[in-house]
Amino acid sequence: MEKEPQPKQKTRPLALLADGRLVDVYAKETPLRFNGHVYTYSDDHVTLAPVRGVTLTTRCELVSITIDDALRPGRSTRLRLRADDQILTLYDGPVRAGDLRPGARLLPFYTRMRGEHVEYFEPSLEFVESANTPTDKNQWRNLSRVTAEYKLKRRLQPDDVVKNVTDDKLNNGVNSIVVRKRKTELDVALDRGRKLLQSIKLENPYLAAMAKAREELNHKVLVVEPAKCFAQGSMLLVVENSVINPVPIERLAIEGPGRFVVGYDLARKLLVKAQVNNIWLTKPAAPVLTVKLSNNRTLRVTPEHKVLKINATDGTSVEYVEAQTLKQGDRVVASHPGLSFTDQTMLTNPGPGSLWVTADPKPDSKPYKVYDLETTTKNLVVDGAVCHNCTLTRNLLLAPGVNFMAGGVFIHQAPSR
Repeated sequence: MEKEPQPKQKTRPLALLADGRLVDVYAKETPLRFNGHVYTYSDDHVTLAPVRGVTLTTRCELVSITIDDALRPGRSTRLRLRADDQILTLYDGPVRAGDLRPGARLLPFYTRMRGEHVEYFEPSLEFVESANTPTDKNQWRNLSRVTAEYKLKRRLQPDDVVKNVTDDKLNNGVNSIVVRKRKTELDVALDRGRKLLQSIKLENPYLAAMAKAREELNHKVLVVEPAKCFAQGSMLLVVENSVINPVPIERLAIEGPGRFVVGYDLARKLLVKAQVNNIWLTKPAAPVLTVKLSNNRTLRVTPEHKVLKINATDGTSVEYVEAQTLKQGDRVVASHPGLSFTDQTMLTNPGPGSLWVTADPKPDSKPYKVYDLETTTKNLVVDGAVCHNCTLTRNLLLAPGVNFMAGGVFIHQAPSR
């Protein structure tokens, strides 16, 4: 039986600022001086909201939401956010991310590239339900107009001309956009010409196909995944100079970020030092799987956590797979046998080893405190096996009640903790 083709997927940053910067870049550039703006949905139209700052998420449950991309059939977008954050839906208003189910319809914010500029059109329930392409009534607008109207504190008039005074046409920040009045008859004539072209109705089979695809997709939720975490008691290998000390994850969580653990360099296929950028308690009690390994240790992780598996066909290529898909006899990339998880050792051999899964993974009989961390290599060795790490989300400090656009939908952020 043939497998259905999986949609191409891209993970978008949690939020994009109006000037084109990503939140992570913004946090590094302006640790004390906050001057960014995000797109927000308010009073039935898109506008801007100032960002007061950026903080890191701590001590919270995270979820991953996969959303179809209605304007690009066959593609999907993955958002990673806190379970208590809320996403605007078409019919039910804001819904908690952790309570979303596949098939939920979200309020979309469609954008597209047009030459050097980004265009959008206002989210509209009437438009989404009609499954039409943009027309005179719902036409694409340059995204810079959102910034212009925010600065003017009014809607643009026909004689307003919006200009980007920078060389970066993707920068629609408040300092990059100016509004001037039309001064010449030529401007008026050109505007009339553009409106005339827009009024011409052309039969376009591509647009008809897009309308049908959007009718079937329309920014529906495809998958909701819980956070991927390690159970309390999971042993990490902490590096201090050339000495390796086994340390339980909960102790490292108390000490905080900054320490080095043993990770794996996928490109060079070597064990390396990986710095812990962040570490946190994800949930006080969560169900976990037990994965028994040939080094007589048991890996306890949430079912969706990914482990670096060796391809059984060629014995050399590797891929990250969810722990719940492992089977007895599978082989995973691991630390070499010289590294102990009970005694102090030394990192003398950077070459990796491998471990066998000695039994099919099974749910543990009790829930555990679960932790996650973020490392520079995006992975680490846990109880012998190379496992993927997590990426901590960042919180935008916004005015109360303000939502922000990310991944084509609008998010109400839960209070920071």
